[in-house]
Amino acid sequence: MGLDDGIRAAARNPCPVCCVSAVSFTLFMLLVTSWKTLGPYKYGLLKNSVTGKVKLDEVYEPGVHMIGFWNNFLSFPSTIQTIQYSFEKPEEGVQHLTPLHLRSMDAVPIHLEVSVQYQRKKDELPDLFEQAMTSTLQENIFISNLRAELTKVMSRHDVSDCWEHRETLVQEFMRACEEVLAKSHALCWGLQFYRVEVDERYERELVVTQVQKQRRRIEAARKRAAEVRSETQVRLANYSSRIRVVEAEAGADRYQLEAAAWTAAEVARVSAQAAAMEHVREALRLPNGSTLTEAQMAEYQRAMALGSVLKTPRLFYGLSSPPTYVAMSSAASRRLEGSVESHWPPPWLEADVQSQLPSPESSGPSRGPPPWKEPSHEAHIVSHEPLLEL
Repeated sequence: MGLDDGIRAAARNPCPVCCVSAVSFTLFMLLVTSWKTLGPYKYGLLKNSVTGKVKLDEVYEPGVHMIGFWNNFLSFPSTIQTIQYSFEKPEEGVQHLTPLHLRSMDAVPIHLEVSVQYQRKKDELPDLFEQAMTSTLQENIFISNLRAELTKVMSRHDVSDCWEHRETLVQEFMRACEEVLAKSHALCWGLQFYRVEVDERYERELVVTQVQKQRRRIEAARKRAAEVRSETQVRLANYSSRIRVVEAEAGADRYQLEAAAWTAAEVARVSAQAAAMEHVREALRLPNGSTLTEAQMAEYQRAMALGSVLKTPRLFYGLSSPPTYVAMSSAASRRLEGSVESHWPPPWLEADVQSQLPSPESSGPSRGPPPWKEPSHEAHIVSHEPLLEL
């Protein structure tokens, strides 16, 4: 039978061709529908659509999987989820619940606002599915278990621990969250303690208590400041006393040094004067060639001292007998009456010594002759103010 005969026979009977095409198309559609997609941020369990049985031996991750047209995916969130117990409404995607109404160990009713973040464990998702078959039921289990466990923790603390030992309380809340979610096949990622609200009456008493504590702290701080100031004053007085002692010792040392220096200077001066007088005693001779007696030496010293003092007197008398008065002005000096006999140097001095002594004219204003004892004359300063201005 040729090819042409076969074609003609098929044209006369088209049923077999249609059946083959239909079977091929059906097989193709079944093959296409056997590929199923699991969305992002999801875990999946395989469920038989015919029998309704869920396969718990494998957990699928996001992607396209060949599972057969008779199976489907039951998906559960794989990301971190949040449960918030608060009065304020949170952002979209957060499970919002009313605050936890608890009672502390001191029997104070409180409203606790906390937020918990959790994540399902992939390996334990079949076990969690056996407890609750939908994500909503699973989250309800988490909520009820968290509420019960946080209530137990708060029952072991006073309400004041919420602000006095806040960190310790948050750590206990976190441990309780980890333990209770681990039993529910989930992982506790974090817990935030927002605030606590108490009864208005207790709030007023709490404010009064806190004010009293603050006052005690202020008084303690003032007392401490007073103690510090007292200690500072004591130390300052001690240092001031030490300073005065050091200054007194330094003053005494300075006085001793000055006194020693002054004494040494006086000793040197007296020694120099004694040496000078000894030199004068040896140099001066009386007309008969003898040295001066003690009385004559004392008279000589007195005349020299008087001459060194009477440099700018305005009036002096008793220079000779009868007395002769001399008046001096600021510009020059004049003799008003009489004349003053010159008795300087004394006649009993040797000529060679007399030539070495200064003359009255070369030694400044007139001093007058020294009152040697021949006869006895005394010079007296009457006034340093001018009696007569010429």
